[in-house]
Amino acid sequence: MKKLKLYGIKKGETHNVFHIEKSESFLELFREFLHTLGFKKHTTAIELLKLLGDSDDNYSAKKYSNELYRDKYFYFGNEEFKIDVFFGKERVIVSIFTSSDNQNKITELMMKFCK
Repeated sequence: MKKLKLYGIKKGETHNVFHIEKSESFLELFREFLHTLGFKKHTTAIELLKLLGDSDDNYSAKKYSNELYRDKYFYFGNEEFKIDVFFGKERVIVSIFTSSDNQNKITELMMKFCK
């Protein structure tokens, strides 16, 4: 599995912020990350892939481009985690709010997808 480049991490008392490489593979790897946190596959597909077309069937009507995913914001939430994802010009910023008990778990899990 290809890993994404991690540019930086900032830890707060109740959240982690990750600055990650922006690429097409981010979409699939980040969805896998969300699934390990208990988010439903169908829900993450609809939200993250909606810019590409018919995400209900995981069918891309458009080809991925960094311009298509520029200055776009996404939110995911469940009982344990509140996650903000912002696609900038060159990087993706992922901010994960959780209890302080989950801080190390989140970092360890993210490192499985990043180098």
